[in-house]
Amino acid sequence: MSDQVDDCDILLAATHRKGNTLEETVKAYDDWANSYEADVNTSNYMGAVEVSNIVVDQYHLAERKDVKILDVGAGTGVIGVYLAEHYF
Repeated sequence: MSDQVDDCDILLAATHRKGNTLEETVKAYDDWANSYEADVNTSNYMGAVEVSNIVVDQYHLAERKDVKILDVGAGTGVIGVYLAEHYF
């Protein structure tokens, strides 16, 4: 698992490198696509949880059933899973 976490850190650095062109960023994500979800799930990356918690904190439980959320991020949809667990 440690190697996988190290790989994830390397890939995160490649995709978020300051000065990357759009083409370089797209290529980095394309290269990572096959293992992205597994890598992120086994790393300490908490972005999806943090974003979900921000949304959850904005609405009382009773309001959530009426809230419509469109997740158009460039990820795998895991934020939607977390939000569904909180009754969105």
